[in-house]
Amino acid sequence: MKLEKGLLLYITPFYYSDGKTQPQNKFFICLKNDNSGTILLSLPTSQDKIPSYHDVQYGCNDIDTANQCSYCFIAGNVVTDTGFSFEKNTYLFGSDVQDIQESLFLQLYKLEGVDYHIKGKLNHGELNNVVECFQNSKNVKRKIKRLLAE
Repeated sequence: MKLEKGLLLYITPFYYSDGKTQPQNKFFICLKNDNSGTILLSLPTSQDKIPSYHDVQYGCNDIDTANQCSYCFIAGNVVTDTGFSFEKNTYLFGSDVQDIQESLFLQLYKLEGVDYHIKGKLNHGELNNVVECFQNSKNVKRKIKRLLAE
């Protein structure tokens, strides 16, 4: 499998790089594959960590007063080319975007239908909005913004 930009997977289970957090089933979005072996990933979550004083809105939520940048997918809105939608409001947080080696990922998750399920590719406009949201935020690490821009 090739981890293409915008690919949405459901991984069963996802193993966290810290080695401490218990593995659990997670969605995974490939935000970038730079063809040098490095991929940028985001793990969507249904946990709303947006401050209570800020109204959650669909799309980019860049909150300088909280040093937080997130992107919200509204429950039921189709987000992929296969018609997939999340059952709950789902968030990507700029602070949680991480880079890993594609080869390591492919060693851990080898079998489609067993280790992961392909949910589709993010709609082109949706993917561009996520990338733009994180690239333009003061609350996303410079390294991640630089990798997104390349």
